Amino acid sequence: MLAGLVLGGGYGLVKGKAAKVTLILLYTPLVLTLFASANQVDLAVGLVLGAGNMTGAWVASNRAIRKGAGWTRWVLIVAAVGAALRMLLT
Repeated sequence: MLAGLVLGGGYGLVKGKAAKVTLILLYTPLVLTLFASANQVDLAVGLVLGAGNMTGAWVASNRAIRKGAGWTRWVLIVAAVGAALRMLLT
């Protein structure tokens, strides 16, 4: 989503990230309600994923502040290409 907002939507990295977080905040309660109503929510796994997500966000934001937008853009590109290759090869 961030790559689409930054590369395709013309947002800067900071505004693209803010837009992404806002969109996720808006649809998460609806999606959680739908999955919970179908008994497809595992709270323990969700809490572990949430803790990992918060830790990763903290590390990534500190790195982005220290190294700048150019470095962050390259990390995003490498991660997207890696994910695409993984999907193609498995």
